[in-house]
Amino acid sequence: MFDETCLASLPLVDQTQCEIAAADFRFHELYGADESKWFPWQRHAYRRAMTDVRSTAPEEGTTMSMPVSGPHRVYVDRIPSGVTVNLSAYLDFALRHLADECGDDLTELVEATASAGVQTSQGNDDAHAVHERDALAQSLADSVPGLDVYGRQCTLLAEQLAPEMAAQAAEAKRLRREVARLQELASRQAERLDELQQANESAYRADHDRSGGPRMGDGKHAGLWSRPAGPGAVRAGWPLDLHTTGGAA
Repeated sequence: MFDETCLASLPLVDQTQCEIAAADFRFHELYGADESKWFPWQRHAYRRAMTDVRSTAPEEGTTMSMPVSGPHRVYVDRIPSGVTVNLSAYLDFALRHLADECGDDLTELVEATASAGVQTSQGNDDAHAVHERDALAQSLADSVPGLDVYGRQCTLLAEQLAPEMAAQAAEAKRLRREVARLQELASRQAERLDELQQANESAYRADHDRSGGPRMGDGKHAGLWSRPAGPGAVRAGWPLDLHTTGGAA
């Protein structure tokens, strides 16, 4: 109903009001606009949902943000040494789940905890009651569903938990885009240089075919040198004119 990014940027008071409005909308969409026609259990579920939203919201004036709005709200507060994560909404759900589904086990855990306390106070850390307490606690913990975070809220939570890492990730993403852009530009320039090289070679071949090849300044073809007069010509390093009709001197 609400954009997660926009919702996370609002003050907590406004976020709570949006959550209340969203829950109200969902209930009326599901059960109908006329509450007088709702069944008692539907009205009870509605009141409980409204209470849950209000009771688990941090107090007004807090510096917390809410990067995760559902299915269980998660609040994050920045502190000098890191962050404080408020999981009160999820813990409220977990306690209700245990009370509804594992009431007998909770009673046994309370009794086992009391017995284990007596044993450990006497130095019996390996007593049966201690192991029973630990096993019951682990079993109850395993019965509670995990805290799910979906979609864009994963990124919002990561940004709140580690803003420096999020900034580094954003910078790395920007650099990857820049490298890709430069590689594409270099590829286009290489293609253009290849086109220019081919055009230059074609023009050279056309000029060569038209003129019969390159010529010296005196109009003769390259390689047709005039033989200087005198016996010192060869000693001076001048090439012999083998193209004359008389052959070598």
